Amino acid sequence: MTRLWQWLKRRRLERQPVDTAKHITLENIDTQVGNRLLETLKAEGWRQVEQYSPLAFDKGIDYDSYRLRRGLDELRLEWDNWFEWKLSGPREHIEEIAERFSLRP
Repeated sequence: MTRLWQWLKRRRLERQPVDTAKHITLENIDTQVGNRLLETLKAEGWRQVEQYSPLAFDKGIDYDSYRLRRGLDELRLEWDNWFEWKLSGPREHIEEIAERFSLRP
């Protein structure tokens, strides 16, 4: 019963709207750095709740995107072949990530 309760609680959190008023964005993140960033965040407990369709013919060629959640916090990562990765989310998380990965906010 406990696992079911945890699952239901997590699903409810994933569906709650996110307050984006205090969000900031990092742009022009190198593709390789962004790929490493995405994998690191997932390994650290950020749950992938959405992604650009894996069946899309241009996934990873022209465009890609992910939405990650941990509790009530949400990060959005978008990639395109012109501007590379863009990361947006709550200021405190983005600033911490920027420092860890030597990115400019």
